[in-house]
Amino acid sequence: NDESVVVSIQGEKLRNCQYLALQAYAERDAVLVEANASRIDRQANGQTKPIGTYNIGQWRVWPADGAQRVKVFVKHSCAGRLVITKVADVSLVEPTK
Repeated sequence: NDESVVVSIQGEKLRNCQYLALQAYAERDAVLVEANASRIDRQANGQTKPIGTYNIGQWRVWPADGAQRVKVFVKHSCAGRLVITKVADVSLVEPTK
């Protein structure tokens, strides 16, 4: 059973860097495990965007069963330097009252 979650992401691109990839992780007991991510609101085109604020879309992340959090990172190449930015960090655990 590959339980999934949908993460809605938006953010601001601050530097003129080339987009490389998006990578999702499911966090289980403080350990990050690579997860799959697929854009569900439209087809992901993987294009490098200019500086600005963007709706990055709705992404289905799986497997998420047993995870306490889901984290999504975007990788860019900035003048030959790899830059990894966290664009989502979502708790899957209900807060205690």
